[in-house]
Amino acid sequence: MSVKSNVNGRNLHFSPVVSRYGFRSVVSAAASLILQWQQRAAERIHLADMDKHDLTDVGLTFADVRPETEKPFWQS
Repeated sequence: MSVKSNVNGRNLHFSPVVSRYGFRSVVSAAASLILQWQQRAAERIHLADMDKHDLTDVGLTFADVRPETEKPFWQS
């Protein structure tokens, strides 16, 4: 079931998620998810740029880091 609304003469159809939780809540959740993805991507880039000395300092090896850095940004 979708919610229908008329705004400025245009028909808008909202999914059940939007009608149940509200437009602002859905937009806020989407923005939060995008920020999380950006942070995850930045952390993986930083991890991939670390040299052997830096990785040793934190107790990791290139073999430990490779699987994490090869993941897409949306995958945790």
